Amino acid sequence: MLINPTKHDTLWCLGNANTSYAFLIPDITEAKGYFDKALEYFQKAAEEVMCLLCSFLFVYYYNHAYKSTRYLVVDSEIVGSRE
Repeated sequence: MLINPTKHDTLWCLGNANTSYAFLIPDITEAKGYFDKALEYFQKAAEEVMCLLCSFLFVYYYNHAYKSTRYLVVDSEIVGSRE
């Protein structure tokens, strides 16, 4: 099985896994390391979602707000003509 380590779903699951494991550790000092790692994964997942949202809004704006334009924009690149 292949896992994309930069995908927000993957990062969120890794954050959940670290949080769950931290709750199983009785030593709070040791558990804190897993909570800290979980926080890193959650922050990276949130950043990835924001990047996806910005990309979507960019594509939507250029493809829908300018319907009169003759070019199709996808992922910040002109990929074809509407003609």
